[in-house]
Amino acid sequence: MKKEDLDRPYKLDAIEKSCTRSFLSASNRKQEMRLQCTDEGVKQSVSFRRDVMNSENFKFSMQGTGGDGTGTMGMNSSVTAKWIGPVCNSKDQKP
Repeated sequence: MKKEDLDRPYKLDAIEKSCTRSFLSASNRKQEMRLQCTDEGVKQSVSFRRDVMNSENFKFSMQGTGGDGTGTMGMNSSVTAKWIGPVCNSKDQKP
């Protein structure tokens, strides 16, 4: 993770027109965002959070719900990541 990446909020350029993005907090160490969408009767709400521990380590979590009025679905995801280099390709990976 580069220093300039720490200072930028999430970049979601391809957001559908039916969605609204809200930044709950944005600093160089923590970012929180909510995305709410409605499309053809289906409503979705997703919250994202990124916590940067240092220039090599960060955590990312996402919680979301969606439904069409007859049923709902929930999802949770979390990732703990470590930056290992600027480029990874198959010849650099060890079995």
